[in-house]
Amino acid sequence: MPTSIKLALDEPPLRETIQQVGRDNVISYLEIELIKLSKLISVSGNLNDAQVQFIAAQLIETYPNESLADFVLCFKRGAMGLYNKDPHNKLYRLDGTVIFGWMDAYLEEKYFALEERLKNEKDQMYSRPEVVQTEQDFHQEWLDSISSSGAGPQPVPSVSEEEIQDAKRPLPKKSTSFIFDESLAKKQLDAWLEKRFLFQEQEVRRKHPEFSEEQIQARCEELKWETYENLLAATSKFQNPKHKKIWSKRKKRPQ
Repeated sequence: MPTSIKLALDEPPLRETIQQVGRDNVISYLEIELIKLSKLISVSGNLNDAQVQFIAAQLIETYPNESLADFVLCFKRGAMGLYNKDPHNKLYRLDGTVIFGWMDAYLEEKYFALEERLKNEKDQMYSRPEVVQTEQDFHQEWLDSISSSGAGPQPVPSVSEEEIQDAKRPLPKKSTSFIFDESLAKKQLDAWLEKRFLFQEQEVRRKHPEFSEEQIQARCEELKWETYENLLAATSKFQNPKHKKIWSKRKKRPQ
């Protein structure tokens, strides 16, 4: 439990405490603190059980934004006589009127402390950072660290006059001619056609499970000729006659 008003500023308010532990537990805690308070003060009109229950319930209803620590500190400071309006007159009774008067005086102190803290936080927010004077040369230390790690500027290697002249000579142009390998192209084409025909046969069997083997072979043969004709139409657009030569020996579709 906080021992000063400043420390009690960060305590959770009653409404949050009630949500966590329940209203009955909070009232029971306040009743215990009121009983402790009544034992600390020797007056003729002290608190009875009915007053304790009533005051505890009214404190919760009246001050939902204050914390349990606020009530405990208020009771202690009131028992010490800090809230006696007339210090020359002794306290002759302890009841709800007296305790609620203590709470009013306590809250004046609490919110004065809160204003002081907010003011200090605002001053710190807008204050300029303190400049610390030091003789340490951070720039030189940075340069030394770069030099020791080998990451600093490196000396430029010397270049001979012959190397300079070689660099000035134009580079030979790369040849852009293309050598067409007919045999290699035919092998690549045959390999592609074999995979293509195998894929077509698998698709025919998948899409037409009702076909007989003879119907499947007939459909595959038809798809082969369609593939040949599509490739012939595509290669006819080439300007290089060597590309067309691959298809020159292909048979035409039988009529």
